[in-house]
Amino acid sequence: GAMLQLLNTVTRDSLHRYGSGLRAAVGAAFRLGTGKADDPDDFVDVPSGDGQHDVELRTQWDVLLGRSLALGLGGRYVLQLPDRETVRIIEPHQPFPAYWRRHDVDRDLGDVVDIQVTPRVALGSFFSVMAQYRTRRKAEDRHTGRFNVTNDLGDPVTLDASILDAETEQREDRVSIGLGYSTLTSVARGRARLPIEIFLQYGESIRGSGGKTPKVSVGVMQVRMYF
Repeated sequence: GAMLQLLNTVTRDSLHRYGSGLRAAVGAAFRLGTGKADDPDDFVDVPSGDGQHDVELRTQWDVLLGRSLALGLGGRYVLQLPDRETVRIIEPHQPFPAYWRRHDVDRDLGDVVDIQVTPRVALGSFFSVMAQYRTRRKAEDRHTGRFNVTNDLGDPVTLDASILDAETEQREDRVSIGLGYSTLTSVARGRARLPIEIFLQYGESIRGSGGKTPKVSVGVMQVRMYF
C-alpha cells in the first residue's frame, strides 16, 4: 500500500507548537487473500480470513483548530474481489449440513465502507484526550451457482447458492474514548530526553444490524518509542 499527501497548511512555531491548519492524504492498498478460509469439512475450525483479495482506498483529513483542538476525519472503501470457494449450501443457523451440499460456487463478498470522526483535545504538553464515532457498512454477499443433486433419501434436490447471501449485510456504529501521553514536543524543545508515545483507547458497539454482526467491545494500548 501507499499514502500520498494532498496538502498540508499546518505550521509550527519555534517551540514546535502546532498552529491552525489542514492536512489531507489519500492512499490505496492491495491485500492478498492469504488468510485461512473456512473449511467446509471442519465444523469447529476458526478461519483467519476470507481467502480472497481486496483493494482498499482510504483518505485521512486532520483539521487543527489552534494549539489544543483537532478534528480527524477518516474513511476507507474496501472492494472485495470475486473468487470461487468450496462451501456447503444451506440456510443460516444450520451447523451440520450434509456432505451432498458441498460444492464450488462463485462468490463476491460485499464491499465495505468505514468512516471515522475523531475530535482530540490537548491537555498541556504531554496529555491529550479523544473521542471517536465510527460507522461501518458492509454490503450483502453474492453467491451464484445451481446444482441438481440427490439427498440422503435418494430424492432429487436443486441447490441454489444464493441462499448463502442471507444475513451477510452488516451495519455497526461504535463509539470510543482514549487518553494519550507523548513526549515528542518536549523532546523537540529540549525539555525531555526519551521520545515516547503511549495511547489507551476503549470502544464499544452502540448499534448494529445484520445476522452476522457482532457486538464489539475492544481495548487498545499502543506504545511507540523513537530512536
